[in-house]
Amino acid sequence: MGPSGAGKSTLLDVLSGYRITGVRGAVTVNGRERDLEEFRRVSCYITQDDRLQPLLTVKENMKVAADLKLSAKYSERDKYAIIDEILTMLNLAEASKTRAARLSGGQKKRLSIALELVNNPLVLFLDEPTTGEIVSFLHILKTIRSIAMEQKAL
Repeated sequence: MGPSGAGKSTLLDVLSGYRITGVRGAVTVNGRERDLEEFRRVSCYITQDDRLQPLLTVKENMKVAADLKLSAKYSERDKYAIIDEILTMLNLAEASKTRAARLSGGQKKRLSIALELVNNPLVLFLDEPTTGEIVSFLHILKTIRSIAMEQKAL
């Protein structure tokens, strides 16, 4: 929270490990200095700008993420089950055949989050989650809160 230029994104860049050059000090997790390699394995960072593949559909974007992030022990069936669960949770199931370029701002933000939820990160950094329509923001907030409260493993 704060005005434009206050350093909100820079702080998230540093905390998430996205930016490590030109930074002094130590980032600790549970009282211990953060092991950046390990931390990156258990966390994700969703930036303000989406990095979606605009010509792929929602489901195709999710499949690429699942193929890249999930180990070979997951079958195609397992991957699609995870994808379908996440899309339903984030109210994107009806848009599964829509190209990313044709999504609304809120849908794009939710898809960006969905792509990161594929491997069930322990820590989720969200930069500007309130962009897009208010209904999408409220749905995102409710979903993330539900995941955190249930400590749900996808």
